[in-house]
Amino acid sequence: MPPDRRYVEDSLSSLEENLRFLTSLAAQTQEEFKASKEASYSAAYALMICIEATSGVAAHLLASVTQSAPTGMANSFELLLQEGILSSSELVEQLAKMSRFRNLIVHRYWKVDYSLVYQILRDHLSDFRAFASQVEDYLESQSL
Repeated sequence: MPPDRRYVEDSLSSLEENLRFLTSLAAQTQEEFKASKEASYSAAYALMICIEATSGVAAHLLASVTQSAPTGMANSFELLLQEGILSSSELVEQLAKMSRFRNLIVHRYWKVDYSLVYQILRDHLSDFRAFASQVEDYLESQSL
């Protein structure tokens, strides 16, 4: 069964909307960012949304165009690489780290290191954009 293109596009649109917001927060200095609970808490939440969007798209693609069954969120990205939907093992590694970070935000929120949140904002938002680009490239190449 082909993937639901509307679901994928809506998810990637939500991802991009949150990335624009996170990019604006990344423009702050680390001191400004950490001094503002509004900035740090909303960044963690927006990152969680980005991670959920990527993992949702990953699970949807695996269910609709492959026979692969992920054992967890991080594994879904590895399977996308094996299936040729993603093309970068470095990207998969970063997305797997992000999925583990999402678990920290959700389940051990009192342990979140906001210096790490800021580092993600400064150094890893491009990972989400690379994911979206590779998914879009795959869908186009398969005429899906």
